[in-house]
Amino acid sequence: SNGPNLDEQLKMIDTLNTILNIKTLQACKWLLVLIVFLDIIKLNAQGQYVFSQKEKNNFSLFSSGKATPLYTSNIDYPGVIRALGDLQSDLSRVTDVKPELFIEKEPADAELVIAGTIGRNKWIDQLIQNKKLNANKVTGRWETYVIQVIENPFPKVKRALIIARSDKRGTIYGIYDISKQIGVSPWYWWADVPPKKSKNLFVTPGPHTLGEPLVKYRGIFINDEAPALSGWRKNSPTHLTNLRDSTIFFMGRYSN
Repeated sequence: SNGPNLDEQLKMIDTLNTILNIKTLQACKWLLVLIVFLDIIKLNAQGQYVFSQKEKNNFSLFSSGKATPLYTSNIDYPGVIRALGDLQSDLSRVTDVKPELFIEKEPADAELVIAGTIGRNKWIDQLIQNKKLNANKVTGRWETYVIQVIENPFPKVKRALIIARSDKRGTIYGIYDISKQIGVSPWYWWADVPPKKSKNLFVTPGPHTLGEPLVKYRGIFINDEAPALSGWRKNSPTHLTNLRDSTIFFMGRYSN
């Protein structure tokens, strides 16, 4: 035959694979640039709503050495309760003071934070029923949350910062948006990004929302997971739970 021999055919295949890999890599880079660009636009559209300076009608998340307590329901999704626990830790990282976290305790503080999912949190449902919280901004919207300050929401409570959504991921993303706003990077666990310390944290009244996500279904792929990551996991079995949970909830922090 006058065609290429086996060695020449293998070289041609290698060359073709190289070209395809380069084009695929270039396409991935441009896709990443596009995603980051869209994410920046989205973040800028909402802007910062947590500040270190006190302004009129702002809600005190932390001031004068005192952290505002956090409330949720024991029948809410486990992921929501886990995320609120992360917010508790994040506030401690930023302020060096850990706020109290109450699960199923009747709200009684003058100022407090309530996070929960509509239909699984009686206090949020009560606010909607009493027309103090407008659920139209989130109802029927994919993974959309609302963060809003409510005046005189309950007896003995003067003000409450509400984080609400009609599905669990929306509630989780709303909680993690607060973490991002106070200065905790989504990369703090994976990349050791230090949190930004603050002596005061004030939230503007709102309502605040990022709306529906630009990409409906998102995922994460860890490059070089073997042998680097799998070897580390094998040699550090005590970190397996932290690895799994931090990977899952990193998506919550970064995807909102």
